[in-house]
Amino acid sequence: MRLADEAGLPSVTMRQVADRVECAPAALYRHFRRRDTLLEAMVDHALGEVRRRPLTASPEADLLTFVRELLAVHASHPWLSLAPGQRVPGPQTRAAVDHVLAVMRPHPGGERNGEAAMAVLFSLVTSAARWRRESEARAEEPDGAVELTDTATARVVVAAVAGVLAM
Repeated sequence: MRLADEAGLPSVTMRQVADRVECAPAALYRHFRRRDTLLEAMVDHALGEVRRRPLTASPEADLLTFVRELLAVHASHPWLSLAPGQRVPGPQTRAAVDHVLAVMRPHPGGERNGEAAMAVLFSLVTSAARWRRESEARAEEPDGAVELTDTATARVVVAAVAGVLAM
């Protein structure tokens, strides 16, 4: 993950990773059959960094907290918004999914629309992180755009999720 954090996702090749961990590429292939499986493991590990705080009496506050935590992980790992999706979610991804579904369950429509709301949540956070990364790479704000803080972004995501849950 450090290689991707430092040099970007394209730099994560089996040879570069093997060099970084001081092993032969063939040894790495014993653990990860393809680069895609390595990237999936990296995504899973990154999602394990999302702190899953105990639930409170306020589902909306819990959701806001989760979104902020997810945005923070994206900020720590700028490559995360560019990583391919996981074909088979790893244990950390499943734990994050279980947590966000538990956060949404008390909302009206949480049982019925939780999975759709979760998809919206992850998509919006990924899109916001990608937009921020691209804006920072250009070192400018897009024409007419307003800088969104993580708090404002999190509130927008929570409002969108609440809308899906209310359907």
